[in-house]
Amino acid sequence: MAAKGTLEVHLHGGKEMRNVEFFGKNDPYALLSYKTQDQKSKTLEGGGSDPIWDQSFFFQVEDGDDSTDVIIKIFDEDDRSKDDAIGEAKIPIGRVIEELEVPASSYDLVCTNGKTQGQVEVSLKFVPSEQESKLQPLPFHPDRPHHPHANHFNPAHHGSNGPYGDSNEGGWQ
Repeated sequence: MAAKGTLEVHLHGGKEMRNVEFFGKNDPYALLSYKTQDQKSKTLEGGGSDPIWDQSFFFQVEDGDDSTDVIIKIFDEDDRSKDDAIGEAKIPIGRVIEELEVPASSYDLVCTNGKTQGQVEVSLKFVPSEQESKLQPLPFHPDRPHHPHANHFNPAHHGSNGPYGDSNEGGWQ
């Protein structure tokens, strides 16, 4: 089913991720990629093997993109050397485009040698473009009443200054 809209990827956290630090715990972050769109999570200093990000990322999906995967690469941030790769998960988006929402699920993090190095937990939501347009604010037309009681104000009942009284009755001058 081809669709156009916005894909929300909610990165809950990681589970049993390989510790790549010689001393201490992983300082993990995630790079999320969908086609040419890339985003980075916050780095969790001392996040260890079971980090919790609880972050959402949004990607634009074009017609015919439903066979493309979201790629999540997990790294350990290092101050003095190149960041270490922990693993990568590929998340197909076809199901979320069809069902509009996929609850939190775990996806294997696979290392370059093909071994599983833990999991990443992600939930997905898809909002088709036609629903996005329904969420846009309605245009303002000054020549039309925009409030249910807009036609009920009668200056004859309130004086020249409306319900606040006449200017010669005190108050603001």
